[in-house]
Amino acid sequence: MKSIFVGGALVAALLTATDAGATAFCNIRSTSDGFVALRAGPSGTARLVARMRVGDEIQAHSDRRGMWIKATWWKGGRFKQPRDAGYDPPNGSGWVHGSLIEDDCG
Repeated sequence: MKSIFVGGALVAALLTATDAGATAFCNIRSTSDGFVALRAGPSGTARLVARMRVGDEIQAHSDRRGMWIKATWWKGGRFKQPRDAGYDPPNGSGWVHGSLIEDDCG
């Protein structure tokens, strides 16, 4: 019973950590111009890091600035397909406006 409590305490500590840990995988919404900007900072005027498209995925982090969400980005929905390789490195990271990703992530 003691090991269960310790494990539960560890999980609780990890879930409530104050650093910007990843929280969810999200899909990119369709937009009229065909892409969603991944920015270097939490602003529409910050440097463009990438043009993400429908089918790409991000991992939303707990670090937020207003409607802007810190995210890690992968091209082409890699996490929905089985892969032979273990680790699949991200294509980039930055900030995305919360209105441009799935409702449950923004």
